Amino acid sequence: MIWEAPRDENQDGLDGSFLDCYIKENPGTSIENALCHVMHSISETWKLRNRQWLPPNPFSSCFT
Repeated sequence: MIWEAPRDENQDGLDGSFLDCYIKENPGTSIENALCHVMHSISETWKLRNRQWLPPNPFSSCFT
């Protein structure tokens, strides 16, 4: 899957795109690999935030 980040025409490439930064820091990385890395990073960050901020489930595991 090829995905292109939306761009603001007035940014002139200075929008701080994480995909662009990742590709520059990891030469030879494809857009697809960079996107997978970005999506994985976002997913892991959300999981961490949820563990930190959401209360533990009050029900036993057999109910979930």
